[in-house]
Amino acid sequence: MAHPAVQHKRVDRESQEQRLCFEYMRVVHREAFEHAYHVPNGGHRHKVTAVKLKAEGVKAGVPDIKVALARGGFFGLYVEMKARAPHNSAVSSKQKEWLQRLAGAGYCTRVCKGYTEFKAVIDEYMGWPVTQSSEHPAAND
Repeated sequence: MAHPAVQHKRVDRESQEQRLCFEYMRVVHREAFEHAYHVPNGGHRHKVTAVKLKAEGVKAGVPDIKVALARGGFFGLYVEMKARAPHNSAVSSKQKEWLQRLAGAGYCTRVCKGYTEFKAVIDEYMGWPVTQSSEHPAAND
């Protein structure tokens, strides 16, 4: 009797790397951690959910991580995460477009292939001087 094919669970290596990035920020760069978030644009979704999210503003190609702190003359940092080789994937044309558009708007943008590259990027970014801006009243004043 033939055995059915064994289904192996797909390992989301990019997600594993990204969790390490947030843990590193939490421990080493607390201020970055408190101002960072993940933009959940990827993943497999039911078609109805995907349509709803698109109507709510989800857009393909938006970088994975945003650090909303101004440093080094930039307004913030956007990072497109990829898993380390040999599990990494190419940066899509939509992702490249977003990175270019954000760089043109005054943001620091990087592609990091794994946790080690991210550590170097966030260490460098957090070492830059705070970008000075004019004072604006709070949104709810």
